[in-house]
Amino acid sequence: MTDSKSPVTLKTIAQQVGVSISTVSAVLNGKAKERRIATETEKLILKATQQLKYHPNFFATQLKQPASKLLVLCMHQISDRHSAITGEAFAYRAMVRGYHVLLSTLFTERPSGRELSASMVGPQSIPGGVPGMAVVSHAAREMPDEWISSWLDRGMAVVSIEHRFNDPRVGHVVTDEFRGGYLSAKHICEQGARNVWIMGGHPNPPFVNNVKGYLAGLKEMNAPEPLVLWSEKVSHDWMGEGYRVMKQALASNHARPDGLLGVGGRLVMAGIHALVEAGLTPGRDFLIVSYHSGDIGEYFNPPLSTVDPPTAEAGSAAADLLIDTLEGKCPHGHAVHFEPELTIRDSSTPAGGLRRHVADNR
Repeated sequence: MTDSKSPVTLKTIAQQVGVSISTVSAVLNGKAKERRIATETEKLILKATQQLKYHPNFFATQLKQPASKLLVLCMHQISDRHSAITGEAFAYRAMVRGYHVLLSTLFTERPSGRELSASMVGPQSIPGGVPGMAVVSHAAREMPDEWISSWLDRGMAVVSIEHRFNDPRVGHVVTDEFRGGYLSAKHICEQGARNVWIMGGHPNPPFVNNVKGYLAGLKEMNAPEPLVLWSEKVSHDWMGEGYRVMKQALASNHARPDGLLGVGGRLVMAGIHALVEAGLTPGRDFLIVSYHSGDIGEYFNPPLSTVDPPTAEAGSAAADLLIDTLEGKCPHGHAVHFEPELTIRDSSTPAGGLRRHVADNR
């Protein structure tokens, strides 16, 4: 008699019928005739699997197959909204195409903060039966090149989402961040902004690509040199960091901004909060375009003009690219490109005109 709380395994079935585990395995894998197992024994085993409600462990069986349909998706943090949307779309598309996804997060909590955890997703921790993996955004940016090389060298297919690796064997799904920044800067200048502040986040890709686009757009519009606010470190508290750098800028002798460009909705909203505390009104005293705010920006007051990369679409495209690579439908190292789109809302289109500041620090 088996314990109803214990998982039913091949060993459980073997004990119930009185045969070896290898005999049970052969029957369940359709090799009864090949192993010359008696028909009566085969029937007893199949009957026992029904009585005991046995369900095979998908992941365990897939890892033993020469052509596994188990993929790994590596994300920075599950709590990161952008990565979560991308990851969900990736997993759903993979499921539609007959694959399953094993999620791995790149960071773990340590006394000194979040650190890279090789034990979670390092070269030796990905099972040998996994044929391919996708790496999302910030996780890709933090991942050492030698890890990527080790997976590629053993025959895995690798796709990176929103980060570019130098290895030509890596597939890429990328958005033109530079153009997104360029479109934002031109638009805000066309609406009357001249003294523009840029909230750049950290000075690394992909954020730095947005900032380069902002600078190019402002230069083309003959706007004065902008103030670029960089975070001193790569922070996981983007709202707190955005608020801090904006308060620091407001305490300086710089003229108050009449335009704000930024990468990341939470970073920009924290900056707006600091500007409101300083007595400025968004949409009247300063215009705003935020990169990557999504539907959060739509419900802000005033609703934010945004440039949003196709987050869910990128996840689905990455799944297709990875699976097509595994199935020989496209070569290793293929790239899928998306163009950003500017959505104009009230934050960058002042109905009564942009109010100019009468003094730098008032």
